[in-house]
Amino acid sequence: MRIYPLFLVLAIVSATAALGQKPDPYRQNMELDGPSFVAVTVQNVDKAAQWYSTILKLDLASSVDADDDRYRIRILSGNGMTIELIEQADATQPPATRQYGLFKFGFYVKDIGGFFNYLKTWQVDTDDTVFYDEALDAKSFGFIDLYGNRLQVFQRCDTFDC
Repeated sequence: MRIYPLFLVLAIVSATAALGQKPDPYRQNMELDGPSFVAVTVQNVDKAAQWYSTILKLDLASSVDADDDRYRIRILSGNGMTIELIEQADATQPPATRQYGLFKFGFYVKDIGGFFNYLKTWQVDTDDTVFYDEALDAKSFGFIDLYGNRLQVFQRCDTFDC
């Protein structure tokens, strides 16, 4: 009777190895502390989708391309976050900002130090250090996506000792 549980464990291990799946120790650092959604305009929706999928561990949830090529949309989701990436054929940069997308958007994580170190392993352009934001009673840092959009990460001080 003990052969069956052992066989099941070996089958699962073999299937996981065959699929090339590895445990991701950084996945736990990506657990958001509340739901989050943002829509961002980008120059190339497929490049942006690849970047956000890789860096933020998001999955493609939906893809829409207009019949007349006026816009393309990729919706990515995971870790309590949804990001809608929008590429518009006639997009212009707002004169006051000279950038695509929003000035910045942010989200909360449960392990800001772990997430900061994770981004460094991907050579993502981040602030130099994690800092304490007294007004929000949170630790925080910022980073930049591949199109220069700024993201800010927070961890509430009630979840750890600031």
